[in-house]
Amino acid sequence: MKPLQPHAFRPRTLRTLGAVGLLGLAAQTAVLVIAPFVRPDVDLMRDGLSHYAIGPGSGLQEAGFVMLGIACAAIGIGLSTLSPSTRLAGWLLALASFGFVGLAIFPMGQGGPMTPIGDLHLTAGTMGAILQFAAALALLGSPVGCARLGISRRTGWLLAGIAAGAAAGLQIAIWNQSLGLPEGLLARLAIAPLLVWWAMVAIALMRQGSGYRV
Repeated sequence: MKPLQPHAFRPRTLRTLGAVGLLGLAAQTAVLVIAPFVRPDVDLMRDGLSHYAIGPGSGLQEAGFVMLGIACAAIGIGLSTLSPSTRLAGWLLALASFGFVGLAIFPMGQGGPMTPIGDLHLTAGTMGAILQFAAALALLGSPVGCARLGISRRTGWLLAGIAAGAAAGLQIAIWNQSLGLPEGLLARLAIAPLLVWWAMVAIALMRQGSGYRV
């Protein structure tokens, strides 16, 4: 294993940020698995994740959104200070965290001021998703950054492609309800690959904090 050059954060801090990010992603993944059992009234195939954040047991999905926001903030901060090649991705991901926390603060269908995108819940979710995907593209578009982290760009592009395809299908389903596309399934296919990608990045940050690239 090859020692790495010093970065802006102390190794212990970088390890902590990676660990917090990984735990947050794990918590959101656990919510994805548990929520359908807690809320069997919500159609797993047809209804999006936001349906779990209203009504009985809504606190579970709200907690998932918050934990995802915390994960994005932790990983984003780590990336933004790791090296110039990962800085843009870090900033974008840290900004995405506000959108995910906003999903919990402004539940679906809650009254309030409208934005050009829609209600505050839709706006928060849209901005969070766009910024998170932009962060992934920014990192994948930097061979130096991925090499610095020791992660596979090929795997990253594959995961991003699956997420992008599912997100496009989800948008079509929302625009044209008559098609009967499974919005719930498409939403999960859009989210899951990025959870895997950022988990890879979080683990890489933890390794960087140890002072070595594996």
